[in-house]
Order: sequence, then C-alpha cells, then structure tokens
Amino acid sequence: MLLKRSPAESTLPRLCGELLQHTSAHGIPKVFRAAHWCRRLLWAVFVGFALCCALWQCTEMVLNYYRYPSHEKITLVSNTMLAFPAVTICNLNSVRYSSVRKSVTMTKSLQDLGLKQSHRRNKSSCWNTTCPDAPPESDSYPRALRKFASQFNELSDEEKIAMGHQLEDMLIFCNFHGQMCDTSFFSGFVNYKFGNCYTFNSQKTTDIRGAPISGAALNTTRAGFVNGLHLELFIQQIEYVKDVTHSAGIRLLVHDHAATPFPEDEGVKIPPGTETDIGMMKVLIKRLKSPYGSHCTDGDGIKNFYHDVYGSRYTREVTAAAPFPWAVFCPSTHGVECTHALTGLA
Repeated sequence: MLLKRSPAESTLPRLCGELLQHTSAHGIPKVFRAAHWCRRLLWAVFVGFALCCALWQCTEMVLNYYRYPSHEKITLVSNTMLAFPAVTICNLNSVRYSSVRKSVTMTKSLQDLGLKQSHRRNKSSCWNTTCPDAPPESDSYPRALRKFASQFNELSDEEKIAMGHQLEDMLIFCNFHGQMCDTSFFSGFVNYKFGNCYTFNSQKTTDIRGAPISGAALNTTRAGFVNGLHLELFIQQIEYVKDVTHSAGIRLLVHDHAATPFPEDEGVKIPPGTETDIGMMKVLIKRLKSPYGSHCTDGDGIKNFYHDVYGSRYTREVTAAAPFPWAVFCPSTHGVECTHALTGLA
C-alpha cells in the first residue's frame, strides 16, 4: 500500500526555501541562487560572519545597559534669590582667664600640669611671629595641653559655655543685606578645641543655651560686598590664657546650614586689627544612587550618628569624625548645579 504525503508536509520545505530565496536580507538569497557551489560557500561564509557580528553587537549593547553607565551634566544657574550660607565663628581662645580663676577645678588643673595661669597681654607683634614669653617647646608640654583640654571637656555643657567667650561680649556690629542683626541671629555649640562657637543663619530655633531664637532662612538677592554679612568682633585678648592659646583671632567657617561645622579642620584664621573680605562660589554636586557607579543610597536602614543626634546631613568630615564611620550615606540624585553667593566680613 502506498502512503500519500499531506499537502503541509510537501509544501513546508518549499515555502521555507522560497522565503529564503526572496527575503530582503542581503546575502541570504545569494546562497540559494548561486549556480556554482563555490559561490554558495563564499556567500554562506559572508552571511555567517555578518550574523556573528550582529549577535556580538547586540550582546555588547545588552551588557553595556546593565553596567549602568553615567555621565556628568553641568548646569549654570542664575537666580534672583539665593539661600545665604551659614557662617560659624569661634574665638581661638577656648576658656577665659577670668573664668579659669573662678573655677577651682580648672585652676588646680593648670597648676598640676605646670601651665601658666596668667593672661596674655595684647601684643599684636606676636601674630605669626615668635613671642618672647611663649612657652618652651618640649615633649611634656603638648601632653599637658592635651590633658588640660581633656579635663575641660569633662565639664558639663553649662560650665563649658560659662567659661568660654560670650557672643554678647564679642559682637560689636552686625549687618546683613543692609539691615542690622544681633545675637538672636546666632545659634551656638561647644567645640572641643575652640570652646564656644556661634553660627549665623544656622536655621536652628535655639541658641547655645537653649533659649528660643529666630530660625528663619535668610536669602540674598544681590552679589557684592554691600549685600553680604558684615561683622565687627571683639576677641577679648586680655582674657586669653597664656599657655593654652598661642595665637589671637577668630576662626571663621562658611558652610551649608544643614552641615555640621568642623572649625578645627576647615575655615580660616582671621587676625585681630584687620579687615577681611571673603567671597564664595557655591558648587552643588548630586550623585546617582545604586546601581550606578557612585554606589550611593537613600540612607534607608543606615544609622547616621550626626543626623540622628544633631540633625545634620552627610559630609566628608562627618565620615572622618563619626564614632561609626561605616554608618553614613551620601545624596542620591543626579546632575551638577552651580550657583553664586557672596559674603563679606568686616
């Protein structure tokens, strides 16, 4: 008995062959239309090579997509109103001579460590030069100074604030954007090296003693010396303790209001009897979060010591100073924005 093939079985190879012979893909029809086998082999090699190249390019595109490449985008923004930065000032002398004399604990500490208790006289010639009454450099003196600072930091916050320089005594003149300002514009904190430090425009609602102050954000509408912050400060050099402080002046730091200031690591020293002008340019960098190359996160599930305790955002200095340096995070947006701001200090 003879078996007949179904029409589908007899036409399927024919349809596939016709499709390959009349396809618009270059090279494939030539493989079937070539009269000689050598030409067919040559066209088959060309088609196979082109197919491999196409597959290789598609693979590279897919792999490159999953590498999450990124590029920097720089944008210059000119605004009519800019947020004014925070300005932190610290007296280079951490404790006042009159307060040390009233404190039995600190007086005894100076005597035990062999540090002189007398105050430093106003001698402008001692700035950036060797003072004739400067203490001799020895191995025991730095250790004594560190021990005195350690004992000072063991005092309560109220005692440390009372022994440091008070803003009411230091601030002689304050003007911002053509308007007068006073101590109610300053918050404060106690620094282990400089004692009382005061921050202008920190946007905090309490001062160094916890009293309520104005925490409104300050903005500037124009650049220039006249439209910045003008401060005239009295450093109370007569209150400097002789062996505790070797230079006179103010430590000034301009920073973001949401960042924790570290005046001992950043900022500039301003000597007494001079006028200093400081111009600032703000550069804002925002990075992409993971899986991009910056490996930043939103901070979910990560404990940030300075954010939890002081409400400050992440900075590089926080990374170095945090008790748990691994528990920090960085911003997670993209793009780079540059703006301009200017401050003046008189």
